[in-house]
Amino acid sequence: MVRPNAPFAKALPRNAYPGARWVQPVVYVDIAYGGRTGDGMLRHPSFKSAAGIQ
Repeated sequence: MVRPNAPFAKALPRNAYPGARWVQPVVYVDIAYGGRTGDGMLRHPSFKSAAGIQ
């Protein structure tokens, strides 16, 4: 389940998350959020439902 890099299409800055451990998603969820911050992070994200299991 652990992977060597972030599972995002757009690369993250190398120092954005020092010490992060990236994993391959196996459960997908639906979320809602109020928008994005200036650096692309989700603003006020909330869980809605489980969408599926890989």
